[in-house]
Amino acid sequence: AGGCWTPGTREHRGMETTDRLFASCGGVGGKIVLAGGEIPRASSSVRNRYTFEYRLHTVFEVVRDCEIFDPATMEFAPAPSMGDARVGAAFCVWGGKLVVAGGQDEHKQSLRTVEAFDGEKWTRLPDLNQSRFHASMAVWNGVLTIVGGSYEENQHSFSPGKLPQVLFTNKVEQFSEEQNKWVVCHNLRMPLAFHACVAASLSM
Repeated sequence: AGGCWTPGTREHRGMETTDRLFASCGGVGGKIVLAGGEIPRASSSVRNRYTFEYRLHTVFEVVRDCEIFDPATMEFAPAPSMGDARVGAAFCVWGGKLVVAGGQDEHKQSLRTVEAFDGEKWTRLPDLNQSRFHASMAVWNGVLTIVGGSYEENQHSFSPGKLPQVLFTNKVEQFSEEQNKWVVCHNLRMPLAFHACVAASLSM
């Protein structure tokens, strides 16, 4: 990025808002885009159910806010926001655009929505067949491919005192430009989430 970093070193750059957790990131038009994630907003007093003591805990907010780092100015600047607030989304650069898929919203519901950023605006792509967060996405043979992830079972039903069960998926989907939809491919051997994914050409 224009000599911004030297291998083996790390430099913290001040951001327009504050630190982010589990944001999406990619290079678009020679700049680095950060999209969504969780941002610490405030502290709240929470009572420990066993000791009845009150302690301060950081409150994290899932956001749709985005920022762009320009190597020419070495600064972050605000960028257009996504349509949906999301954290833990799958992401990769495809056709010069940063694509983000799934994740969790501010209500901790897993998402099926997909958006692409071209450096100026976000465009909605067709929804995934299955909602998922902490999945991985890569471009395989030119095709946008999303792998694994987790989701909440019966996430739209509510039972008092019972939290939705979080499950891992073995589903793989690819985006068909011709059909303009996501197509479910062969399943993985086992469900997985919170994993890395990369597409590579293997030659014997």
